[in-house]
Amino acid sequence: MATLTDTNARQIKPDDTPFPHGGITGLTLHPSTSKGHGKWVLRFISVVM
Repeated sequence: MATLTDTNARQIKPDDTPFPHGGITGLTLHPSTSKGHGKWVLRFISVVM
């Protein structure tokens, strides 16, 4: 999986699907309502049962 670059992150559009970071499991960039903005979301998955 390719790592999300700065250029790709700046071109994010409101109707895009979340982009995975590529280097960190569970880290995705979710688009905002304005072009070029988004928020990082980290989905934590515990390995302890």
